[in-house]
This record gives sequence, structure tokens and C-alpha cells, in this order.
Amino acid sequence: MPEPIAEPITEPTKLQSPEEITALAASLGLPEGSGMPEIMQAVQALLSKVAEMPALTSLTEKVETLEHDARVTGYQSKVSKFTALAGKPDEVAAELASIEEKAGKETADKVLASYKVANDAQAEAIKVRGTTRAGGNNADLEAAIAEYQKSNPEANRGVATKAVMEAQPHLYRQSRDESRRIAA
Repeated sequence: MPEPIAEPITEPTKLQSPEEITALAASLGLPEGSGMPEIMQAVQALLSKVAEMPALTSLTEKVETLEHDARVTGYQSKVSKFTALAGKPDEVAAELASIEEKAGKETADKVLASYKVANDAQAEAIKVRGTTRAGGNNADLEAAIAEYQKSNPEANRGVATKAVMEAQPHLYRQSRDESRRIAA
């Protein structure tokens, strides 16, 4: 609870001089010439505002939630472009938003940059090896995944792979069979 800024007034008779009444009225933001009735009305209004404080706490929590959601949405638009990073974009975005809230935007931006470097390195490794992360070498599956991502830019590699495998299960089976041959 905040510290009182003045001694509580328990009896209106303690204010003896007009200067004390004028000073109190001014401290309450009342116009010059305000008397005890206006002062008491202002004090009652302040007391009713204090009674509303739990509602303000709830409102503060709502604002914090909205700010968090806005951060997550901002990071989702950035991480949804990652094609080779493990994890779902919404989970990575929520993690980055939490980092920003706890350690600051600069730290979150550094983590995002490191995620981008890791994503780019993984994507390049996939291109160089000509394989998926599962170890198969199936150009048809890779082409279908790339085509899906081109048609659906919001989809990351995991979403695109799942959609292609559901729509064209024969490509998945070919890739799986080839991976098993390579591993053997």
C-alpha cells in the first residue's frame, strides 16, 4: 500500500486557518476559493478510486497480456519465414516474446539473429547434401515441399512437409524407403 502523502484528516475542525483550507484544496487540484464541501467531495472521489484499485490491477494484467500477444505476433511474422529451424513458429515466437519481456528487446533480437543463422545454415546443409533432415534423398518430395511453401509463404518447413505427406503419401514412402537404403 502506498505511503500517505500527509497525515490523515480525522476531524474537519483541525483545519483552522483559511490558508490550510486553501492549501488542501490546491493539493487536491480544486479551484481557488474551494471550501470544505468541495474538499470533502474530492476526498470521497479519491476514496472511491482507491476502492477501484483491484479493477485497475485486472486492467493492468489485461494490458500486459495484450502487449505480450502483440510481441508474439511480431515475432511470428519473423520466424514463420524460417524453413529449417526446429520447433513450431508460434512456440519460437512465444519464447522470443518472453525473452524480450525478461531480458529486453536487444537480447531477444540477438537470439532471433542466432536463430536466423542456425536456420540459414540448416537450410544450406539440406541443399548441399540434397537431403531432408530425415536423411532421405528424394528430389520429388523436396520439390513438392518447396512448391507448397511457395504457394503458402506463411507455412514453415514442418507444416509444408506434413501437408505434402498427407496430400501425396507416395512421396513420403519413397523418401522413407530411400532413407532406409542409405542407412543400411
